[in-house]
Amino acid sequence: MNSAPLSFSFGAARFAILTLCLVIAGLAPLQAQISTQDQEVLEKLEGSTLGGAVEAWYAAFRSQNGEDIRAMVEAHYQEELRTDLDAVVDRLLAASGARSSTPLADAGFDATQTWLLLGQGEDWVRFWFAPSDDDPSRFGSLGAQLMAAPPAPRLARSDTVDEFRINLDQHLKNLTDADDFSGTVYVARDGIPLFIGSFGYASRRYQTPNTSETRFNLGSTQKTLTALAVLRLVEDGHLELDATVGKYLPDYPNAIVREQVTIAHLLGHRSGLGTHFTEDFQESRRDRFRDFKDYFPLFESQNPAFEPGADFRYSNAGYFILGMIVESVTDEPFHDFLRRAVHAPAGIRGGGPLASDGDEQGVATGYYKEDDDWRSNMYYVTPVGTPAGGTYFNVFELAGLVDAWAADRIVGAPTREEMWRRWSDVPGSSAGYGLGTTIRELDDGRVSVGHSGGYVGVSSVLRVYPTEHGYDTVIVLSNLDGAAPSVARAIEDMLPLR
Repeated sequence: MNSAPLSFSFGAARFAILTLCLVIAGLAPLQAQISTQDQEVLEKLEGSTLGGAVEAWYAAFRSQNGEDIRAMVEAHYQEELRTDLDAVVDRLLAASGARSSTPLADAGFDATQTWLLLGQGEDWVRFWFAPSDDDPSRFGSLGAQLMAAPPAPRLARSDTVDEFRINLDQHLKNLTDADDFSGTVYVARDGIPLFIGSFGYASRRYQTPNTSETRFNLGSTQKTLTALAVLRLVEDGHLELDATVGKYLPDYPNAIVREQVTIAHLLGHRSGLGTHFTEDFQESRRDRFRDFKDYFPLFESQNPAFEPGADFRYSNAGYFILGMIVESVTDEPFHDFLRRAVHAPAGIRGGGPLASDGDEQGVATGYYKEDDDWRSNMYYVTPVGTPAGGTYFNVFELAGLVDAWAADRIVGAPTREEMWRRWSDVPGSSAGYGLGTTIRELDDGRVSVGHSGGYVGVSSVLRVYPTEHGYDTVIVLSNLDGAAPSVARAIEDMLPLR
């Protein structure tokens, strides 16, 4: 994550006016991007001087279309904010791609600003807009701020493991009946399963139920596996954490990245690099990206946003580069090395970069909601997983990973401890980041280490809770937008302490 890290019930007349404004601005295709729920939230902006401009901004943001975003920027940004129009469009496209599945939760305005709040689970961001002094109907300044999640009602902690199983099962059934969860949940203590349950459908079209063997798209949870592969090479003497990208990729196009960004910077999101959600990506067919090296033209010319090592900025691009470095030093495809160095010690035999457009069996289809209807994410996901995300696993495969990780069968104890150490604070959050891991300190004294992943129709959480007596494991895999974090939080609340 990085720091800069709604559907229409306006009434028919107001919606017609907005539609006309969008047509005039060249944004007519964006009507489909505004859901009924979003319209109801945006209605709160009535009376704001910037209300119409913010609504147009949101419509363009949801479009993930470079031409629509460009037209909106030209229509609503004051001239000083768009002197480098291509850069503005690329930044907004990147933010749009990163937040494509984050719903609009609230909107409002006061005497100085108009704002939108997007969020779900533990991922919240506030976009704010201030009027230009010269033309109050245009943006004079705007920005984004990561926010802590609103406090959620805490669930009662179970007194016994048996009570925990009953309470969690009922909680998940209630969520499933409300159409708020679909997926598989795994909870273990010291490698011994306490709860395994599957709910909802892997395929809504064919009414295929999820099972404990169903594989789900991990999203960015894959980054932990990539970090393990890289650190295995560090332990074996093939890589150095403080060595720069240029030592292993001497022909990398950007000189600053080549000469100043280190392996540790890439692992810990301290390189200053950003994402691959550029205008070119949004306008490309997804089947163009069948190898992770196909993404490099999207970001390889990017300069870091700050001096490498000086700050934290969540970066998918950094993990693509790590994958290329692994291939450079091992002389084998990234995923082949990953299977040998990480999957094999964990007993994983089937998960990995499965083709989302292939005929793989036992794979969940991802779904997102549009106007109260569930739709497949088939037009959003790229075909094959990468070092940055998008691989497929089931809960047993990830449980094997956690057990091997905790037992130091993948990397040694000193390396594992470095992965589980907070290297950076995450802006706008109480969480920190290690080497391929998110670190969270809980109110009850526990620490959780792991990762989460989210995209359109993709939601996953993998957490390890190490103690001096052992470790607890929580894995939540879902094929619904944003469904996993709240379930993981409920498990944290209900699981009996040691």
